[in-house]
Amino acid sequence: MRIALVSLNQVWKDKSANVLRCKKNIEESLLEDIDIIVFPELTLTGFCFSDNSLAEEINSSTTLNVFNKLSKLHDINIIFGCLIREKRSIYNSFCLSTPKLGTKVIYRKIHTFVPSGENKYISNGKELNSFSIGEFTFLPFICFDLRFPLHFLSIA
Repeated sequence: MRIALVSLNQVWKDKSANVLRCKKNIEESLLEDIDIIVFPELTLTGFCFSDNSLAEEINSSTTLNVFNKLSKLHDINIIFGCLIREKRSIYNSFCLSTPKLGTKVIYRKIHTFVPSGENKYISNGKELNSFSIGEFTFLPFICFDLRFPLHFLSIA
């Protein structure tokens, strides 16, 4: 399995510009026979958690739909992040698009980054969820969650 990690030079809060950058990276990855392309946390907005207008309803998310179409069009698995609103809460979410199974929110960040004030705007996720691609199983986390490895060891 070949995985591409993208260090995306995001345009601050500009989803349209960042979609174009993602498309370019996806097209380039196809030349390298990549199976999974991984974009950064809050892919289309940058780490801008305090602007609630950037959050999208889970059932009508433009971001989820865009990556769903890109995954199917290019027959590639895509991992990306976005702000998802569910009920009355907003989550910093880890999302997966696969050509066959579509797009879903797999994981919601459990540990918000308090020093930046993320906790004032973003709800904490509660569950660890793994997913499989081919013969490999993945256990996602988002950024600051890395500082709390015991959560992840508990389901190993």
